[in-house]
Amino acid sequence: MLLWFAAVTGLLLTMILIPVLLRINRITASERSDEYHDANLLYRFIHTR
Repeated sequence: MLLWFAAVTGLLLTMILIPVLLRINRITASERSDEYHDANLLYRFIHTR
């Protein structure tokens, strides 16, 4: 009975956590694109000299 309860609770937690983690990942990905843009400019600056 306790094992069943733990399984159901774990399943619910993962169902709640997955969209939250995806949203956090999307936010950090948008911040990371700015870093990528800076790195791309630096790369171009180095390689066009």
